[in-house]
This record gives sequence, structure tokens and C-alpha cells, in this order.
Amino acid sequence: MGHLYRILNISDYLGNTEHIKITILTKGHKETIDFFSKKSLKNYNVIFLPNDVDKFSESNFITSNFDTIIFDTLDNEIEYLKSFANKTNKIISFDDLGTGLSLCDTVINALVNTPIEIINKYKQTQFLIGPSYLPIRKEIMNYRKSKLSPLVQNVLITMGGSDPSGLTFKVLDSLSSFLNDFSVKVIIGPSFKNLLMLKKEYIERFNSVEFLLSVSNIEEYMNWADIAFCSGGLTVYELAAIGTPSLVLCQNQHENTNVFPKYGFNIKLGLGEEVGSSELTNKFFNLVNGYELRKELVQKGYEYIDGYALERVSGVILKEEIS
Repeated sequence: MGHLYRILNISDYLGNTEHIKITILTKGHKETIDFFSKKSLKNYNVIFLPNDVDKFSESNFITSNFDTIIFDTLDNEIEYLKSFANKTNKIISFDDLGTGLSLCDTVINALVNTPIEIINKYKQTQFLIGPSYLPIRKEIMNYRKSKLSPLVQNVLITMGGSDPSGLTFKVLDSLSSFLNDFSVKVIIGPSFKNLLMLKKEYIERFNSVEFLLSVSNIEEYMNWADIAFCSGGLTVYELAAIGTPSLVLCQNQHENTNVFPKYGFNIKLGLGEEVGSSELTNKFFNLVNGYELRKELVQKGYEYIDGYALERVSGVILKEEIS
């Protein structure tokens, strides 16, 4: 659900400008409808597409033209973007290395590695690269830590909105012998598929662990934590912005190829399903016992994430230059 959160962050920010009207086009999956039903829609509306609609027919659901159309759908094909081309004068795409780059005015690759060959091939396209262009919520910056605790007491486990690979279970099982030594909170996302298994096998078994379902104030828990386990999406950057060292287990191969390890503000364990319990445990205790390492991770996070990405991205959308 990281794509939805990113687009919602941008929409909320731009929605504060009265003359801007925003339309979000997305598949009408139950969890998506539930997600938006809990939001206060400011100056924007949502069009829910039929779940079985052909992607090349999606543009038929747009009845008017737009100054800008933003795609957050990964590696867009040229034919797909062509189907929208007569609806706008400007196309912006996030985390895109697809054949449709030739139709994009701007590509904002905050998460994916962008080979120099791609940049040279599509010279007419503006590429904005790196965490300076990852639009995290402004509220996150209010929770940036002023100091790092030398002692690790609080551990957070948060594996995204749905945790399709069951990485929450992997972390709990791997650390089962040590959980009573820490204060542990587990955040379960709104689209988590294994609630029955969680209740039957984990909540009673790990009675010292606090399980939290679909929290609205996750930044408070990120600030509370001395160390966090997370998957390889937007949460990696939110934790770095706050100043909480993290151990990252990727849900899928796409996350596993994301570019965040190059910035050095977390410990990437790799593709979650391939990470063994002993490796996970060893890396965790290396971080628990490595105050200088944790301090270095936090400093790197503060260096790369300054809290002004929303302004930069909004400036591009509104055709303004913001450095």
C-alpha cells in the first residue's frame, strides 16, 4: 500500500491549495476502499476502477482533461501511457524504468536504482533521483529524535499494510527466546491477511508482546522504538527521518532491488523469505550491542532526509523550481 500512502501524502499537501483539484484513479479493492473511507478528502475525489478492468481501458474512466497526470504504478509500458496522453499535457511517474519513459516529462525515482544508460537513453525526460524526492508525511518530522538512547529497550515490528510474506511471524519466531528481555510492539496493517493465525498462534503465545491493529499514529511508535524491523518500502525512510535504526526484510524481489541500502541508514537483511533465523538474530544483537553503529545509521538518515521532499515534488507538479 506504499503507493497509496505516497499519492495521499502528495494529495493532502496540494489539497491545502484551494484552486487545485485532484482526482485519484485506483482499483476498487476492498482494502483500498476501506483505506480511503477512513480519510478526510480535502479538495480531491477518488474514482474506483472495476478490479477486472483492462489496464489499457483505465483512461476511459476519466471524463475530463488534467494539467498533470501522475503515475505511481511501476515500470509503465509505452502503450499504457499512450492511452492517457490525450488527457493531459504533462506526465509525471514515480519509480519507473519502463518503456513509457519516452512519454514522461519527469520521472521521480526515489526508491529504485536508475542506471545511467536509462538516463542517457531518455534525454528528453527529467530524472529526479534519491530520498530527497520521497514525499513522506510532514508529521513525521515532528517526531525526529533529539538524542539516541545508548540502551536498547523498545523494539518495534511493522511489516507494512498487508505483510504478504508473513515476515511478522518470521521475526517473532526468530526472536522468541529473547522477547521478554525487551518491550516489543507489533503493528498489524489494515490489509493483513493472516489475522486468524495471528490470534490463534501468536497473541496468546507471546503474551509479553503488544499487538496493535491499524494504528493511525504510527510515527509515535517509530519514535518510541530504539530499533525497528520493517519491510523495504516507505517505512524505511520514515524510520530514518525520525532517527530509529532499522533492520529491513524485503517482501518481494522489487523491494529487494530498491536503492535504499546505498544510503547507509539501515541494515538490509535481504529478501525476507530467504533470511534465516540465526542471521536475523545475529544482525539484531549486533545492532542492540552496537551503539556507534546505531548512531552512524541515524546520522546518515538525517543527512539524506531533510523533510522537504513534499515541497520539492509539489514544486515539480506545479511547475515551480524548489531546490
